[in-house]
Amino acid sequence: MADAGVPTRAEVDKQLRRMLESKRLKNAPSQSMLLEYVVEKRLENIEISEAIIGRALFPGWMKDGSDDVRATATNLREKLTKYYAEEGAADPIVITLPRGPRYRPVFTFNSPAAKPYARGLHLYAAMTRINDASDAVEQFNKAIALDPVYAPAYAARAEAELSRAPYAVWPGSKELVSTAETSAHQALRLSPSLWRPYVVLGMVHASRRAWGKAEASFKAALKAAPEETGRHAWYAAYLLATGRRQKALRLAGESAMNSPGDPIAQTVHALFLYITRDFEKAEALLNEVKIAKHPLTHIALACLLQGNRKSDDSWIHLQRANTIMRGRLFPGLEALCMSSGSSKTRAFRKSRARDWFSHTKDDPTAKPLQIALCHIAFGEPQNAVAELRRARDEHDPLMIWAHLWPLFDTLREHPGFRQLIRQMRFPSAR
Repeated sequence: MADAGVPTRAEVDKQLRRMLESKRLKNAPSQSMLLEYVVEKRLENIEISEAIIGRALFPGWMKDGSDDVRATATNLREKLTKYYAEEGAADPIVITLPRGPRYRPVFTFNSPAAKPYARGLHLYAAMTRINDASDAVEQFNKAIALDPVYAPAYAARAEAELSRAPYAVWPGSKELVSTAETSAHQALRLSPSLWRPYVVLGMVHASRRAWGKAEASFKAALKAAPEETGRHAWYAAYLLATGRRQKALRLAGESAMNSPGDPIAQTVHALFLYITRDFEKAEALLNEVKIAKHPLTHIALACLLQGNRKSDDSWIHLQRANTIMRGRLFPGLEALCMSSGSSKTRAFRKSRARDWFSHTKDDPTAKPLQIALCHIAFGEPQNAVAELRRARDEHDPLMIWAHLWPLFDTLREHPGFRQLIRQMRFPSAR
C-alpha cells in the first residue's frame, strides 16, 4: 500500500468509517458487516474465501448449503455503485468489491470530476439564487471535462437543466427539455444502473405528454433505486398529475417528515397540499418553515394567498422571494399577485400590475405560462388559454399540473381551456 498511486492504509480506513456512517449502509447491516470484514482483511493482507466469510459472519452457514455470502456480496456491490453515484461521489477514495471467489476489495483514488460534481450538487440543492441551477450546470460541465466518462455528472446536469425549463430566460423550455433528455441518455449509456437519469426522462416524457414513456421511465427509476426515486419530488409530482393523489401526498409527506430541517422538503409537501386544495393545512405548514427564508417557501405562500382578496400578503411574499433570489423567476405570477389584495391597495396594485404586464408580454424571453397568468390577472381568458397552449407546446414542465393548478381556476369553465385539458390526455388514476 506504499505506492503513491494507491491510497494509504489510513486513507482507506478513514473512507471505510465514512461509508459505514452513511445512511445507505447504516440501513443495510449485513452489507455493512461484510464490507468492514473484507476491507479489514485486505488491509491485513489476509486472503479470504466464501467459506471463511460464511463461518465468521453468518451463524449456521454451511458450505454448499447457503448462498448468504454470495447474495450479500451482490447486494453490497449494488450499494457501493449507488453510494458513489450519490452521497459518496466526492469522497477521495473509492472502495470496490470485484466479482469472483477471492472477495478482495480494490482501493483507488476517486475521479478528478468528484470535486466540481460535489460543488454542483451543493448549488443545485441550495437553489436560493436565480443562477444556482445554471451555476450547478457549469460545475457539472467542468466535471465532465475532467472525466468524460463520469456518469453521475451527466445525470445531475440533466436534472439541473430540466429544473430551469419553467423559468430560464434562455434557452427556451423546449430546448432545455431536449438538452436534459440528451444528458440523461449519456448518463445511462455510461452507467445503466443509475436511477437519476430515469427520473429525468420520466419528467421529460411527462412534459411532452408521452404518458406511457413517462410511466416506463419512472418504473425503471424505481427498479434501480426505490427509496431515492420515492423521495424525489418529480416522481410524486408525476403521480399527482396522473391521478394518484394519495400516494403522491404520502411520498411528499414522508420526505418532509424525514427531513425536519429542510425547508425545501417541507415546502414541497405544502405545495402538494395546495395543489390538492388542502389550503388550510398547506398554509399552516408554510408558516412553520417561512422562518428559514427560502425563496420556494415564499413563492408557495404567494400562490396560496393569491386568491385572498382581503390580504396583501401574496405580493409581499413574492417580493421577498425575488429579493432572496436576486431576480424574478415568475413575472406572470407577480402580475397576478399584484392584481389582487385588499381594497385599500387594489387600485395601486392593479396599475403596477398593468405596467408589469406590458413589460412581460413584450419580452421575447418571457415564458408563455407567465404571460397566461398576466392575462388571467386582467380577466382575458381567451388570451390566457392561447398562451397556455403555447406553454404546452413548449413542453413547460409546470403544465403537467395544468388540470390541477388553483391559479387556473377562473379558466375552468372556458371552452378553450376545457379543450386544452382534453387534448393533453391526462391519465386517470391507475
